[in-house]
Amino acid sequence: MLIRLSKHAQEKLAVRQLDIRMIEEVLDGPEHRFYDTLSGSEVAAKVVKINEEVLMLAVVYTIRDDAHYIITVYPSKGFKAEADRKVKFGRWVVIPEEV
Repeated sequence: MLIRLSKHAQEKLAVRQLDIRMIEEVLDGPEHRFYDTLSGSEVAAKVVKINEEVLMLAVVYTIRDDAHYIITVYPSKGFKAEADRKVKFGRWVVIPEEV
């Protein structure tokens, strides 16, 4: 899988001390997927271990020229509440699991 990072995503990886392999892990097997109706991007999320702490890692991306173009990436302790709220208000739409 080809991954390209926006400048913002590069900055967030550095500041949050995240490794690009974590992004690959989330995109390879997300536990949750959403479509963001406002931005037209997708959100993939998965529990990962970050600096000895287990957190949900959210990756916001689009597909461009056969590559995952990463807009931003962020760890979240309250991801379920955030996702539930955004789905409830129509900002995010759940993308069903692929069979």
